[in-house]
Amino acid sequence: MGRDLLRQGLYARSGLGAVQLWPSHPGDRTTARLQLVSGDMAALFELPTPPLAQWLEHTYQLVPAGDEPSVVDWSATAADLLAGPRAPLDR
Repeated sequence: MGRDLLRQGLYARSGLGAVQLWPSHPGDRTTARLQLVSGDMAALFELPTPPLAQWLEHTYQLVPAGDEPSVVDWSATAADLLAGPRAPLDR
């Protein structure tokens, strides 16, 4: 999921379809709700907003918005994910 979706979801509903994020204020806590949907299954997570926002800002300090393609080799990353888990190292 993209950082833009996360950033927007801290303040307003963001995402379409399978991944959506929106702010929530249960009681005196500020949280964000993350919904993941696949077929007939769904999961709903409640995330504390302050640490999520802090982590997200840190990622933008490390890699400014728009610079992701120059820093991440998406083809290699996708290939690694599709290859599946690696065998543990023998010791």
